Amino acid sequence: MTNKITGIAGPVIGPAERNTVPGRGTGGARESRGSGGDDSVRLTATAQELRAATEALAGLPASDPQRVAAVKTAIERGEYQPDPAKIASQLLKMEEQI
Repeated sequence: MTNKITGIAGPVIGPAERNTVPGRGTGGARESRGSGGDDSVRLTATAQELRAATEALAGLPASDPQRVAAVKTAIERGEYQPDPAKIASQLLKMEEQI
C-alpha cells in the first residue's frame, strides 16, 4: 500500500530504514559500541517481595484436596450450609486487596 503526501519536504525513507530506532539495527538487537559498559537491572523491594511470594506459591497445590473432599461430602449429605454474609464479606475483603 502506498500513500502519497504532497507538499511536505523531508527525507525519503526506504524499506530498509523503516521501523528502526537510532542505535539499533533493523532486528531490534542492541549494537555493541565497544565501550565495555554493562547494562544492569535493579529490582525494587516490592518487586523482590513479589518474586519471593511467587516462588513460594509455585510449589503449593491450587486447592486443598482434603478440604474439597470434606465440602463435597457435606454437600452430598445435605449438611453444607453456606453463610451468604460471610461469603460477601470475604469477597469485599478480597476486592479491597486488589
